[in-house]
Amino acid sequence: MNRYGNEYGYHNPILTELLFRRIAKEVDVEWIDTSWHNDQVDSMEYHPLEGVDKYIQVYLPNSVVNDQDTEEFNDFTVLFTGVKKDRRWGDESEVKLSRQEILLVTTDINELVEFLNKTI
Repeated sequence: MNRYGNEYGYHNPILTELLFRRIAKEVDVEWIDTSWHNDQVDSMEYHPLEGVDKYIQVYLPNSVVNDQDTEEFNDFTVLFTGVKKDRRWGDESEVKLSRQEILLVTTDINELVEFLNKTI
């Protein structure tokens, strides 16, 4: 159960469960449900190295149609996020700077799975 009382996701738990299970089965790494991070769609993350702030995040569709006005999206978006520490003020305080790069946008789950298996 996640923090919303669902086994998977928040925005569309039934669709998210179907997509999450298929992706996790076909891309055999340890995925984390990170749906609570996002305002509009559910998501999942893979952290390749423990303790390193670099990860792959997949935003999942919340609908079978694409209508931004009603916050319905039918595509998968794959992001790479890297975080580095910066001591730009010369003191002991650290600021984390995040860099995100969109790696893929597709409506085809087969293309997504193929891409993730090649990338991860």
